[in-house]
Order: sequence, then structure tokens, then C-alpha cells
Amino acid sequence: VIYELHVGDFSPEGTFKGVTERLDYIRDLGVTAIELMPIQEFPGDVSWGYNPAYFFTPESAYGSADDLKELVDGAHQRGIGIILDMVFNHTDSSNPLTRLYAYQDNPYFGEDGNPWGFPDFNHWDDATKGLIREIQDYLLLEFHVDGFRYDHAEGIGFDAMSGMQYLGWAARQTKPQVWLIAEQLEDPVSVVEKTEIDASWHESYHRYFRAQLREGDYQGHRYGDMEGVLAQMIFSRSGYSDNAQAINYVENHDQERIAYEVRTNPTLDNDEAVRAKCKLAALALYTAAGVPMIYAGQEFATSTPKTIDSNKLDWNRLNDPVWEDLKNTFANMATLRANHNALTQNSLEAILVDNDRKLLIFKRWNDQGNQVVVGLNFAPAEQAAEITFPRAGLWHEWMYDYDADFGDQPTQTISLPPSGGKVWIAA
Repeated sequence: VIYELHVGDFSPEGTFKGVTERLDYIRDLGVTAIELMPIQEFPGDVSWGYNPAYFFTPESAYGSADDLKELVDGAHQRGIGIILDMVFNHTDSSNPLTRLYAYQDNPYFGEDGNPWGFPDFNHWDDATKGLIREIQDYLLLEFHVDGFRYDHAEGIGFDAMSGMQYLGWAARQTKPQVWLIAEQLEDPVSVVEKTEIDASWHESYHRYFRAQLREGDYQGHRYGDMEGVLAQMIFSRSGYSDNAQAINYVENHDQERIAYEVRTNPTLDNDEAVRAKCKLAALALYTAAGVPMIYAGQEFATSTPKTIDSNKLDWNRLNDPVWEDLKNTFANMATLRANHNALTQNSLEAILVDNDRKLLIFKRWNDQGNQVVVGLNFAPAEQAAEITFPRAGLWHEWMYDYDADFGDQPTQTISLPPSGGKVWIAA
């Protein structure tokens, strides 16, 4: 389970120490890796960090290098890895490298350009390759980080020896087990198949689910398209060859919050509806075939509009039983995933796909006999369905904590709550 966070917004302090002080909270959510949005020094004190100016120093507003090391060490002590979001496509114009040469003669930069107008690194030049390798080695060896997420991989590109291939190869020479993730949104699979990259952001996943959660079409995706939703939950339908290659999410820093999106439907603009939809999103995310990622604050339904300005999490929301309950659901789903190996395998097969009723029921399993059945109801009313479980006998329902003995009859009529779901585990 990956937990993406912005250091400046995560805590009232907006510092590395502010994150370190909340590591127990993150651990108790069941998180296994923290993905820090870019922490390299940038101009000013407030930024998402995608305008790095000095790659060998952490952002001074967040604290010192020792503070960052303390955060990494504290995470490791709790069994949590640290992934750094790295911006290697470009740099801020204040980077000293931009002043060494005229731009057209600068070996570090190319003419490809980027959507933001920043100086654009030339990843086919040995000067840039040497710089990138030094930066990665410094972070891997001095700070002992566990992985990188490469921003805007489309802009970097790759061939057999350069670009994303070189970034991955160079990192793995220093730390063979480093975990490498690419943000390549339009063609997320090719960078995994053809380079040293382990996984990529599965961008289409959130679009299908947002339509279901807000009960209305979203960016061309239709409410009730259960076939489309199922395809997003099966990694191979997107072209991946293993579930560990697909980083699934319904929220990240680039999108509006799910709680915000749900409230754009006037019939859902209330706390109970938002909680139900957020729980349903978590249930689907943690049982899909892929690696689940959540964005800090998602677990208590943060609903502030997206902004690149300061936007600190409101931790007081956890004093409200509604949002405390939602947070506990996220932790509960992480426990389910950690304790049932079937949910980390490549297996996922539909039992029922009903577009009209907006029902999706599927099974997960492993070779050791662990079997899980998941029922998702995206409609706002309770519904019943007749399904055939993988076997008869005793099953335990995880979400509501009860046993169901099917005797010798695997075909059963089950009920699913409105905008909710259930998870059955073979006993």
C-alpha cells in the first residue's frame, strides 16, 4: 500500500519532522511505502516541488538533510519504505546549470521543450546521464531511500540505452532491489515492458471509478459501465503482465479529491453519502489486482479543491466519528490485504457483471487454497443477487464480521448494501 503525501501540506508544521511524528499513524493505516512528492530545493517556500532547482539538497522549508534521514530511518523502523518523486524531465530556470552555457550550447539541455516552459534535460547526452547518476546515488547511498517515482516519463522518453532505460539501469547498479515507478499516463505499459522500470501509474483506473462514485459520467466514462470497471481491476486488460506493475488509485495530487467529486452530484452532497462512496472506493481499490495507492487525507475524506498553494490537511476531521470510521475502514482493508495472499496474486475472475443494476462480483484466489469473493454495489439502493461461490461450506464476511455457512450449496442469494460492498473469505 503506497501513501502519497506532500510534506508541506501533510502536517501543521509542514516539515520532515511533522511527517516523522505521524509515522505511527501511517503504519497503523497499513501503509507499506510512503511516496514523498518532490523534496528537492525549489524557489520560495511553497510549491508542489515539480520545479526543482537544486537536486542535491532537500527543500529548506521542510527541514535539514538530517531531518530527512531521521524520517527515512523512522519509516524503516516501522517497516515502511520511502519512495521519492523525482523530476528529471526538467529543472527550474534558477538551476545553476542553466547559467554555465548559452542554452543552445548547453550539454545538459535539449530543444524538445515541455508543457511548463522549464529548461528541458537532454537525456541522450553523457553530461545529463552523469548528473542523474550522481543524484540517484546520493539519495540511495546517503539517505537510504527505497525507490523513485519518475515524474512525466513521457517527456523523458527512452531507447535501449538512454532516457528512462538509463535512469532505471543506473539506479539498479547502485541498489539492485530499488523500486522504480514511472508516471507515463498515456502509454503506461511500454515503459515497464521495455525498460528497467518496475511499475507505472495506472491512470485510467481512477477515471472509470469516478463515474461510478459520483453516479454520473466522468471524462467520457459512463456510470454503470461494470464491464469497464472490471477491466480496470484486471491488470492484464490494460496490457500489464503482472499485477505488481499496475499502481491503482482513485486519488492523487493531480486530481480533485474523491469527496469533492462526489459532492458535485447534488444528491450526494452530504457526509453519509460521501463516507459510503469513499468506503466503496477503498473496498474496490484494496481488492483489485494491482498495487493500491492512496493520497494523504483520502482516508478521512479530505474534500478541499485542488490547488498548488498551501492546502494543509485538517487533522481535526478525525475527531468526527464519521471520518474516524472511514479511516478505520482503510486500515481494515489494508489488514485484509496483508493477511490474505489471494489479494496480491494475479488471479481475478468475474462471477457477476450487471451494468443495469450496477453490480460487480468477482473472486480472487491463490494456489494454497485462499479464496476471496468481493461484491460491489455502485447503486444507491440495497440489492440482492444470486451467485455461485467457488465452494460450499463456511465463509466469513469481512466488512460486517459474520460467518455464513452454506452447507453443501455453493449457490446463494446475497445482499449488498447501498453504495457499498462485502468481502467473503473461505474459512
